[in-house]
Amino acid sequence: MSRRRKILKRAFFVSVIVCVGLFVWHTDFTAVKSEIYALGHRFFYLLLVSFAAYFFGTLGWYVCLGDAAQKISIMRLFIIRQVGETIALYNPTNIIAGDMYKAQLLKTYGIDEKVGLTSVVSSRMTAVLSQVAMALIAFAWLFAYPFSFEASAGRIEALFAISVVTVVGIVLFLLLIKYLPAPTELPETPHWWKRFGRKFHEVLYACRQFQMHQKKAFYLSFSFFAVHWVVGSLECLLILRFLGFDVGMMEGLAMDMGIIVLKSFGAFVPAQWGVEELANKVVLVVLGISATSVWMTVSIIRRTRQCCWALMGFAWLAWLRYKHHRFLTSEAV
Repeated sequence: MSRRRKILKRAFFVSVIVCVGLFVWHTDFTAVKSEIYALGHRFFYLLLVSFAAYFFGTLGWYVCLGDAAQKISIMRLFIIRQVGETIALYNPTNIIAGDMYKAQLLKTYGIDEKVGLTSVVSSRMTAVLSQVAMALIAFAWLFAYPFSFEASAGRIEALFAISVVTVVGIVLFLLLIKYLPAPTELPETPHWWKRFGRKFHEVLYACRQFQMHQKKAFYLSFSFFAVHWVVGSLECLLILRFLGFDVGMMEGLAMDMGIIVLKSFGAFVPAQWGVEELANKVVLVVLGISATSVWMTVSIIRRTRQCCWALMGFAWLAWLRYKHHRFLTSEAV
């Protein structure tokens, strides 16, 4: 391994540790403890719901592997996915870092790097498309039917803004995929960012080919991720019901989708500290819930659930690095 790769690898893990440290430093564990005690055993319902959502997300990725899926079990893929998502959450490079590490871990099971990267990005594409579809359905429902809560100033404007951002994002993405030219052979370059750009271009083009020539796998992955989003939105529904609000399934889905759309603006912020809390506030206002106490409680509960899965993600990361130490220490992360 070259000296540059060693430096980049160490910087990668140091950045993750620093970001996790900042996350812990800004966490009010006294408030977390009181909210967990208030929820009691019902907090495990939230963990169970998130597990089910993550499992369907894993199935959405599994079908994108094609024939290579025979080399790895679904539960091993589930662990790799959680490790990658944990790294994506706490590393400044966000999704790129997590997805690249997923591909590296797939190589330990004999899956070619290009196949692994293509499956990761293809599943990310179907996840985004299904997310947008679910968001549009939920937002359309909120536009068509009266709100369940008392009037709240600015909620229509906020809902409209979220919808516009969602539509614009999906249109730009589809245009990029549709008109993406085929990659061409170019001479080797010493610049790492150019090499990364070429590889990213190749993977995006492979995703386009996946959508065009493997339609069954594409729509199957899309369906699994649609279920992933619907099941994941049950967390918002349960939290609000635990707090005494009579919300419906579509309102829970709209809340979850709205939070995810708004969080995308702060994707570069490690752990999205402050971004997720602001997103919670905006979406609660859209639903007509403006009480600060409710916003704080929802944010604390969601952060606690996130922290639990992050701890499991880092535990699995340590186990995988121990199991595949020789391979992972000889490859760039």
